[in-house]
Amino acid sequence: MKLVDLLPFYDKSAELSAVVSSLKQDHRAEHLLLKNLSGSSRALVLAALFKRIQRSMVLVHDDADQAAYLYHDLVHFFGKEQVLMLPASFKKSIKYGQDDAGNNILRTVVLSALQNQEKKIIVAYPESFLEKVLPREELQKQTLCLHKGEKVDTDFIIHLLQDFGFQQSDYVYEPGQFALRGSLIDVYSWSNELPYRIDFFGDEIESIRSFEVETQLSKEMFEEIRIIPENKQDMTKAVPVWNYFSADSLIGFFDYQYCLHRMDQCFQEAQAENENRLIVSGQELGQSLQDFQVMEFGQQGHFDQQSTIDFHCAAQDAFGKNFELAVQKLDEYQSKDYRIFILSNNNKQIERIRSIFKERSETLHFQAIEETLHEGFIDHKQQLLCYTDHQLFNRFHKYSLRSDRAR
Repeated sequence: MKLVDLLPFYDKSAELSAVVSSLKQDHRAEHLLLKNLSGSSRALVLAALFKRIQRSMVLVHDDADQAAYLYHDLVHFFGKEQVLMLPASFKKSIKYGQDDAGNNILRTVVLSALQNQEKKIIVAYPESFLEKVLPREELQKQTLCLHKGEKVDTDFIIHLLQDFGFQQSDYVYEPGQFALRGSLIDVYSWSNELPYRIDFFGDEIESIRSFEVETQLSKEMFEEIRIIPENKQDMTKAVPVWNYFSADSLIGFFDYQYCLHRMDQCFQEAQAENENRLIVSGQELGQSLQDFQVMEFGQQGHFDQQSTIDFHCAAQDAFGKNFELAVQKLDEYQSKDYRIFILSNNNKQIERIRSIFKERSETLHFQAIEETLHEGFIDHKQQLLCYTDHQLFNRFHKYSLRSDRAR
């Protein structure tokens, strides 16, 4: 089984239907509170919700690590093209003024997708919203679209890249560079984690592919690409990043008050350090939210008018590698007709768990899911139990983001 096989448990659930019904009313003064979504049950519910409403969702977690884990969970359901991470553009803290090239690529990918009004899940955290960005019309002016089979003057491309601020070099190894090699133009755009190699036959684009910088080996073929410069060329007309969100976007907060407080804190730190960046405060974000539908996750909401929907989920039990206790507890759940799933992306680990359980109980049965989430959970309403192998063995679970190559 795969994680997507769990979605039918939530697709037609009464709780999810209640959320969908509330969102259809389009009462933007009324907010939603989704209670008792523990562990990675939130990712499952959000995935099912996205399938139902087919609207862009912006999910704001408390910090970069928690946002990355949520992103990692959601990618299992929709892939890296549908789920995007919107990180801060700087390293560690805005007050140090150090840009992060990898993060800037991810930010440009998000802006490019939103500019084209694609329905996406955007995962963010408070620092994601601090820096202003180019407005839509300026980004459009600074976007070069190329198609396989298109006829285009190579000199035109070179001059345009130079106008965009790209630097010519012998070989491209970081974003913002381009190189000429016979019939090839290599470009490291800020809109992709790998550079592009554009192969010409005369003035016709014969092929477009991405490639690894170190090995020069091709990775993926493209019919169409967008080449975008660093999103900091002319910031005189800069706007908050939420100006890119479509009017029907759904904004979700894991802690609304903390998000605004953290943004205000960073805003004050940047001012104290005289950091010359165009940034916005949490207060500005709060004021802008009246234009969107907002939902919160937690036990208590922060809005006067809100509908509360309880999902009746609990966190995975902690056994401290005490498998006798774990098997005893799982036997109890099984006797109450709970369906038990063990999540692991390692088949040997699944067999190890199966052997451990069999030694302690002849009647305990579970279904294996050949992928894992960040945190397990127990859904008492759906009578569904999902345990992760790394929590059973008290092991650290790592996440992976889309781009580390540019760092």
